[in-house]
Amino acid sequence: MSIEWFRDLVIVIFGICATVAVIMFIILAFMFYARLKPIFDSVKKTTQTVERITESVEEAVAKPISQIVSFFKGIGSALGFMKRFTGREED
Repeated sequence: MSIEWFRDLVIVIFGICATVAVIMFIILAFMFYARLKPIFDSVKKTTQTVERITESVEEAVAKPISQIVSFFKGIGSALGFMKRFTGREED
């Protein structure tokens, strides 16, 4: 036996080991994904629920409050505008 034969044998053995390792890694990755898929689906549903709740709160609470605040700011601006013409300025 020469050194070339031993070198070729080592290359073949490492090639087979690498192929088996890659196949095992792929199998483990699919198993891991299969276990995590229900968790990902649950997180997705929870996110959608939170988005719907946020939209409902925005429409039911935030928009009316912002409209009321803008109304009172408009009244305050109008009163300030009228004070300039009446000549009365308060501290």
